[in-house]
This record gives sequence, structure tokens and C-alpha cells, in this order.
Amino acid sequence: MHTMSRAPETGGDTAAIRHPRRNGILSSLENMIGLVFLWRARYWQRRSLSKLDDRLLKDVGLTRKDAAQETAKPFWRA
Repeated sequence: MHTMSRAPETGGDTAAIRHPRRNGILSSLENMIGLVFLWRARYWQRRSLSKLDDRLLKDVGLTRKDAAQETAKPFWRA
């Protein structure tokens, strides 16, 4: 017996019920977009870190060597 979930009575999206595969594709696309934004943020954060002087690095608890190691990482590595 196959039962189908009902959409919430207050404006629920019935497309998710009719097209379950569509949710998977959208979810994958959202994950890929999120990953691109994460990589972009890492790139800019590491770029900014590389421009800090020794006094500012000390304020955040890093040495010049720590900063160099972090900025040498590719954007896809955490």
C-alpha cells in the first residue's frame, strides 16, 4: 500500500510531494552553491590574514609563521 503525505494546510508546497527527485537535485545544487561561497570566504579571509602586520597578528594570537602556513593552504582545504 502506498500512502502519500499531505502538504500542510497553510500554503504547503505540494511540488515536493509530486516530484521527490526534484528535491534531491535542488538540495545538491544548494550544497554546491554553499560550498562555492565557503571556498570564496576562505580565499578572502586568508588573503586578509596575509596582509596583517605583526602587531595585529599578535592581537589575534598568531605568529607570522602561523599566518604563512594558513595562507599557503588552497581554498578548498580547511
